[in-house]
Amino acid sequence: MIKLFRKCITTLKIKLYSRNNKININTSFISIYELENKILKLSEGCYIGREVRLSGNISIGKYTSISDGPTEINAEKCKIKIGNFCSIGRNFFPRTSSHYINLLSTSAHLLHVLDSERDNFISLGDIEIGHDVWIGANVTVIGNVKIGNGAIIGAGSIVTKDIPPYSINVGNPARVVKYRFADTVIKEVERSEWWNLELHELQLIKNKFFESIDISEI
Repeated sequence: MIKLFRKCITTLKIKLYSRNNKININTSFISIYELENKILKLSEGCYIGREVRLSGNISIGKYTSISDGPTEINAEKCKIKIGNFCSIGRNFFPRTSSHYINLLSTSAHLLHVLDSERDNFISLGDIEIGHDVWIGANVTVIGNVKIGNGAIIGAGSIVTKDIPPYSINVGNPARVVKYRFADTVIKEVERSEWWNLELHELQLIKNKFFESIDISEI
């Protein structure tokens, strides 16, 4: 009964926080403490689906959507930064820590039982995801990786190194199979930085998002 009461209070606080900050949060697997203390930063207009777990030093840009889970994004040791207008599929798994492989045992649980004051995981590094990135379902991203603006990561891929802007990537490990645009167009889109515009400014050029690019008018 007490656990149910606490869950209801947490859900109510998250809904209130969502309304006050113009965010659409549909999960209760978020720490209200981390939200209120800016450890977990969610920007205006972003959508967090059901069964999505967020914990640690995470920042999510405006109008980015994370599909219904199961999805776990944990950044207790490192930082995870996700840009504006990104689309992230279900079961996204960014991995910022790993087991030790140069010790007598690989068991993180054993290390914690033996000495809870010592680290039982090794840090892999921060993860930075640019703006307008589309990540398909069941994608894993290993720490110390940067995914460029406008990139696409195909479903089931495992990202182990930096991803160039506007590239399409698939596989294990993920590799570039093609680019969305020619180099000249990519440079112009990057220069435009449209993802930093306010929503009312994007409304003025909304037709450009429903037709082939005429980069000179962005």
